[in-house]
Amino acid sequence: SCEAKELYTAESFIKLSPDTVRIYPTVVLRGTALHQMMLSGEYTPQSVENAVTVCKKLLMRFNEANVKVIRLGLHADESLTSGDEIVAGAFHPALRELVEGELMYDELSSYLALQQCNGKKLAITVAKGFTSKAIGQGKRNTERLKELYSLKEIKVKESDALCGFDFTIEIK
Repeated sequence: SCEAKELYTAESFIKLSPDTVRIYPTVVLRGTALHQMMLSGEYTPQSVENAVTVCKKLLMRFNEANVKVIRLGLHADESLTSGDEIVAGAFHPALRELVEGELMYDELSSYLALQQCNGKKLAITVAKGFTSKAIGQGKRNTERLKELYSLKEIKVKESDALCGFDFTIEIK
């Protein structure tokens, strides 16, 4: 996986003015030619962490171009996940959630960097359905924000008045 090529490919798709796109980071399946290439050292699989970083950039770019991303990551089909078919690569059953959580973290962190919030409590309000993105997988986002800004507490609630990645923050 080469990030520059992936971004170039995204730009090429954007020039075609599609209504929708799908983003599928490479997953290595047992018994495939790619699996053999990996075993021989010809191919190095992409990590989930790297895929999240690259997919975040792709998702942002497609959003800027008003191209809807209708799938991000391989569907967690039982035939793939029940056994040992997936041997390497950027597979996570909630890859899009990881990517969108990182996007939300970036937005929140950028906002908080401009505030006087060390040692304070935060009340973050997000759009309906965005609580998990604000909190992050396994509370990753709130824990990182607490540590980075020495916050005492972060509470997240939803509002119908907000949409997408919009948020408000009350600092107490």
